[in-house]
Amino acid sequence: MRIAVIGGGPGGLYFAALNRQLHPEHEITVWERNAADDTFGFGVVFSDETLGGIEHADEQVYGQMQREFARWDDIDVHFRDEVLTSGGHGFAAMSRRRLLFKHILPNSLDALIVKWGADVGSTVLVITSLSFIGAGPQPPSAEWGAMVSEGAGYITTAWWMAFFPGIAIAIVAVAFALLADIIQERLAAGEVR
Repeated sequence: MRIAVIGGGPGGLYFAALNRQLHPEHEITVWERNAADDTFGFGVVFSDETLGGIEHADEQVYGQMQREFARWDDIDVHFRDEVLTSGGHGFAAMSRRRLLFKHILPNSLDALIVKWGADVGSTVLVITSLSFIGAGPQPPSAEWGAMVSEGAGYITTAWWMAFFPGIAIAIVAVAFALLADIIQERLAAGEVR
């Protein structure tokens, strides 16, 4: 199954990490329009009901998070000179940066590394294919797809003009796919952390 998460905030990143943990066969892509270091507000607030859902889904992350929460039950509403207190709501909060960098990203980093390794090989193939058909970077930039395309006209007299750039494309694509596979195997075996 392919899943697209729109928004890389705490909820989107946690969903992606949790889904990856529960269903490693799913392909998950997180789309975020803001810069990587953008923050909006200083913290993230969870209701008791939401925390119960996190605890049910991932006890380890819940246990780590609950040690750092600021908790409260009452909400004070200040109106003119009067304070109205409403109790029994149950909330917990923590720093947005701490939530992302200590709890969510470390649990999803393994999957991100593997996805990156697989995507580099695919990207090389797409870029070289576009260059081969003339839609990629244009001369004078040296590009393997364009080299294969130009060398194809000389295949009987100067076969190396198409052969070596083609071999370079294959080696890079296969190398990154193998690297991603090796990293995935080592992560699954617990050798890399």
